[in-house]
Amino acid sequence: MSSNGTFFVAQDSEQKFEIGYRNQSLFIIVPLMISKSQKKRLKRISINFDSIGHIGPILDLTVTFQYSHIHVYDQCDEIYSGFEANLDWSFFHPKIDVHRNWKGPELNDFSIGSGWPIGLKCRAVSIKKKYAESYSEEIEKEFQENPTQDLINIFYETVVIPPDNFDGCKIDNILLAVGETQTKDCNQCTCESRFATCEPPPCPEEDWVYNEKFNCCPKCRDFARFCAVNPCHKDAECTDLKRGPKCSCNTGFQGNGSYCEDIDECSFSKDAREQLGGCLAGSVCRNVPGSYKCDCLPGFQMIGEHTCLPLIRV
Repeated sequence: MSSNGTFFVAQDSEQKFEIGYRNQSLFIIVPLMISKSQKKRLKRISINFDSIGHIGPILDLTVTFQYSHIHVYDQCDEIYSGFEANLDWSFFHPKIDVHRNWKGPELNDFSIGSGWPIGLKCRAVSIKKKYAESYSEEIEKEFQENPTQDLINIFYETVVIPPDNFDGCKIDNILLAVGETQTKDCNQCTCESRFATCEPPPCPEEDWVYNEKFNCCPKCRDFARFCAVNPCHKDAECTDLKRGPKCSCNTGFQGNGSYCEDIDECSFSKDAREQLGGCLAGSVCRNVPGSYKCDCLPGFQMIGEHTCLPLIRV
């Protein structure tokens, strides 16, 4: 696809949001606000379509922003997943332009909306993860309303070229061997035979915690504290799960874990007691917490735990 230009741009006097395509790469420029005391900044993300060997005459792109997450899809393939904690969408009377300086085939079906469009688009097929090579760069200079100069600055930089016999992956301009990992935009990326798989922390987003002091990447919440406060019944076992404690009554007890009561095995039928393995002829059942015991009647002797046999007198 030999095309260059901007799909969409919104900018005011301080910041800019832009999506475009140039040199076989999709670029996204997003606005950042590190702190109120600092000037606003821009971050540019470049996604290289050549790295996935999938450059056809037509691109069917979907770009989504969900809180601090950025996802890019080509048809039903997820080709980019990134996390940016400092996105700032507070524009003041922005100027909006579509298809600026576009050189290439006519763009069709361009739309902006809300919701989860990729879910509707790919509901009949599964979404595959096929991540392209990408890199990002924060622009720390003050914003200047000069999109042409921005594009020149974006695409003139030193790029690491892998050797001819290289059989690994390239992530953020870093070469990785197969099996090697690299943290990229708070995702853990693993090189798997020329393609990298990047995954966020292995827990739901609502269970992520941050160290705001140092603006670190999210980590999964520590759930060890749940069972530490003994939330379950005294006759139950506690297991820490992501959503909270799981309480399960111990063997010989019944209930929901928050409340457990003893099971009276002696009230079972004869057939049920046979399945338990004891307290048959010559014995009487005695219930104890969590279990039962068999007491032999006069003239019988205990053999094992739950069986009584007649005494043989000689």
